Formats: sequence, C-alpha cells, structure tokens
Amino acid sequence: MLGAEGPGPSRLVARALRCAGVDPAAGRAGLPQRRRRGRRPLRNSPPPLCLRVRFAIVGCDWYRRRVATDMPRLYVYVVTHDGGHAPNPFHGFCTLAICKPKIRKKAQIGDWIAGISSKQRGQNRRLVYAMRVEETLTFDEYWDDHRFRQKRPKWAGTLKQRCGDNLYHRSLDGSWIQEPGNHSNDDGSQNMYHTIKDTTTQRVLISKIFAYYGNNTIEVPDDLCNGDNHVVLRCGRGHRCNFSESFKQDFIDWLEQQMHVGVAGQPRDWPLSTELAEPPKKSSECSAERAAKRVPRSRTC
Repeated sequence: MLGAEGPGPSRLVARALRCAGVDPAAGRAGLPQRRRRGRRPLRNSPPPLCLRVRFAIVGCDWYRRRVATDMPRLYVYVVTHDGGHAPNPFHGFCTLAICKPKIRKKAQIGDWIAGISSKQRGQNRRLVYAMRVEETLTFDEYWDDHRFRQKRPKWAGTLKQRCGDNLYHRSLDGSWIQEPGNHSNDDGSQNMYHTIKDTTTQRVLISKIFAYYGNNTIEVPDDLCNGDNHVVLRCGRGHRCNFSESFKQDFIDWLEQQMHVGVAGQPRDWPLSTELAEPPKKSSECSAERAAKRVPRSRTC
C-alpha cells in the first residue's frame, strides 16, 4: 500500500523493525548505518565474547596468584658489577637506591630480592646477596633521613665512604643534583647518563634483614637448581620474577635461613690485598686498613 508520503514497509518488515526498537514510519532513516569494511569498531562497543572470556580467565588467575595466596614476590637478577653501591650493605642497612629501576619501581614491602653471580666470573648459580624489602623512600626522603647520612658518598674518603648510594636529591629549582660518587664522572662532575637512568624510578628499597656475601658467594642448593628448576636461575639481562609458587616458597625458605649473616664479605670489585684475603669479619670489626684503597667506579650497572 502507498501512504501519503510514499510506499511504507510491509507488515513483516514493520514487525521486525518494532522488535529492533526502530519506528517503522521512519523507514531506512531509523535503521542503524552499516559499518563499512576496513573501519575500526567504535570504542564504546563491547569486545567479542572470546576476548571477554579470556580477560576473565587471566584476571582470575592473576588474582589467585597475587592476591588470594598473599605470597611475596621474588626478584632475581645477575649482579654484573659489585662495587658496594648497588646494593649498599653498609651501616646496618642494605639499600638499593641506584641501578635496577624496574625492580625499584615494582617491589613492595615484604618482597624478596636476590642477586646471583654471572658466568663471566666463573661463579654460576651462586648467591651474592639477598634482602627482604622493609621500607621504601623517595630520593629526597632518603637524603634528608638522618639514619642514612653515612651513606652519602665522600669523594676523598675510604672505600666504604666512596661507594655510598645516597647521592641524588633535588635542588630548589627541581633539577637533580648528583653528589660525586661511583656514578659521577672521573672528575666528580655530574654524569647525565646515570642521572637519567637512576632517577627514572624515584624509589629506594631499604632492609635490615639481609645477607651480603660479596666475594664470598655461597652456592645455591642443588635441589633448587636441578630437575624442573634447571633453568630457573638463568635470568639474562634485566630480572626475573615469574616463578612458580612451589619454587618461590622453597627459595624464600632457603633465603630466610641466611638472613642472620649480615655482611659476610667485601664487594667483588674492590681490589684484593693481604688483609682482604683473610676470612671475612663482622661489619663492626672491619679495620681501617681494609678500606685504604680507592674504589674503581663501574661504568654500567
């Protein structure tokens, strides 16, 4: 039939339009426009069902592993340069203030950090240090805290004084000040490469529960490296934290047995001498002769 304004829709089409919520009298003007091929879908359109199911599964798995189990995370990386500044185990605290910006950004209180030796040193699968994060501070808070004033580097000081990691703080105009230390230039001026890299993450990880072995590294037990875990300590560049829950629990249990050690060795990059070759002493008994030589600054972390 023809209406006053032209032919109208048939009875069957009008019923389908009403079911779709479109006014039949509007004709094609009321129909949603067909999307052309090649165009991206609208942002407000829901994702396909397969993606929604996948997101739900991944989200539940992450929640079960990270929240429901309430397990601390374990970060393991290879310590390629050990000059006493990253980490800095002296003066009663083990601090990680420079290098490893990704670990300093993600690690939370209660997490564990373990540094292992590299193959280049001929000490594969050996523990250099381990710490449990107990406190985090910004660079300015770390600089102003009276507990860590001894960790401020002294350019003309002893070995232990020169490798201080409390070397970044802001000036009045907001720019970063780098104190002369292991990450500065040879003449003590500011090294912009290390400044930009270190200040990418403005967090300092602090712990009083730690074990630092340095040049007296200890071997990781075979049961934590053999079998299904034969490649678990192959970190390569960066760090690794995607461990299974069973291995993480076993490794943390083993680390907790080492936490009474404190400082049990000198940094591996320090020059050896007759006095330094002797068995390690407690940090409170270290003599001034042990810190008589200057620290060679490492160019990279």
